[in-house]
Amino acid sequence: MATKTYNRGTTKTWGVTYDNTNGVAGVTLLFTVKTDVDESVTDATALFEQDFPITAGAATIEMTPSSVAVTWDEGDYVYDVKVIDADSKIYLLEEGKFKLNVSATNRTS
Repeated sequence: MATKTYNRGTTKTWGVTYDNTNGVAGVTLLFTVKTDVDESVTDATALFEQDFPITAGAATIEMTPSSVAVTWDEGDYVYDVKVIDADSKIYLLEEGKFKLNVSATNRTS
């Protein structure tokens, strides 16, 4: 199980590749962070959810100070990365722990 770490108030990117072994190119990458795994079909409980385009089998997840709520408490969360292909099928690429750190400088302007 992978761990991703983000320091609040910074910009962080992760590269993700999608091997289209099913013969269909991925078109959208879904990245979601939650307090815990749940059964919400709308991801209404997500602390962070964002979609990223996939180009030539690769995408870049980016978290920025303006995209992460300053109300998040420092601590451990869960995340996953899924891909939607051109046939609207969804595949899990990665899941794991998400660690949010805070630091001395948390302001964003």
